[in-house]
Amino acid sequence: MSNVGTGTLWVIDGATNTVTTTVPLVDNPSALLPVATNPQTNTIYVAHTISSSGTLSVISGQTNSVTATVPVGQFPGGIATNPQTSTVYVANIGSSSVSVVRA
Repeated sequence: MSNVGTGTLWVIDGATNTVTTTVPLVDNPSALLPVATNPQTNTIYVAHTISSSGTLSVISGQTNSVTATVPVGQFPGGIATNPQTSTVYVANIGSSSVSVVRA
């Protein structure tokens, strides 16, 4: 679960509904958006906006750490993944575009 204003992602144990760890993402984000996952690669993706530029944090589900930060369009508004092709799609509201990231 992303935490608006804190720049972190909570990792939640689904069996106990408790937070098991907190993953730092970015400094001073103005917004964190929904999270998408690729269950085949155990990778988590979070799009966020700092000022008007958008980025995508790529997080390893094994280590709970950010492995990459990828620039995307302005004000990313949603994320979708295609696990079969390891592709991530980010809808960018501010730039009226879709960023396609091969993960």
